[in-house]
Amino acid sequence: MTQILDTADWQGDDDSVVENLNKYDGWLKWITAGTAVEGNTGGLTFINETNIIAALQGMWKVVPSNLRRKADLKICLPEEWYDYYCLALWTLNRYDVKATENEVYLAGTSVKLRPTYGLNGSNRMILTYMANLGVAIDGDGDTELSARLDPTSLKRLLIDGAIKRGTQVGFVEDVVDFNLAAT
Repeated sequence: MTQILDTADWQGDDDSVVENLNKYDGWLKWITAGTAVEGNTGGLTFINETNIIAALQGMWKVVPSNLRRKADLKICLPEEWYDYYCLALWTLNRYDVKATENEVYLAGTSVKLRPTYGLNGSNRMILTYMANLGVAIDGDGDTELSARLDPTSLKRLLIDGAIKRGTQVGFVEDVVDFNLAAT
């Protein structure tokens, strides 16, 4: 379920014919509709372990100055591209790059790379601060909830509900969008 929601949050499009993507517009659609900073500065047409570092450095070069030192600045990228970055560091014997359990820093910066299931197959990377990407559900007036006693244990209360979910980008101009398809 988490992977379905992650993909919908990123790639959702209420005009889509794909069942799990047609419920609401995802962050990529909001970013495409706005005026994000162009991140594919080298005009790359493919990504692999030989050019991923150049692609990421190109994104870093165009980060607006007011964002450079934000504590939660991250580059969300497809999982395969994240693996390419790790392989490139390994090939270059760059074992000095700071890393946490599921994130590696972009060498020489305070920016973390976040492998993102929802970006798989999108040919895009997004650099922004995480508070800029919002997810919300509708309020109490729009929510339908019902409760019932669990018939097997008679001790648990089961709650069923129908809610609406959606995404929004706070400030699209605070996003660096690397898009292979735009080249």
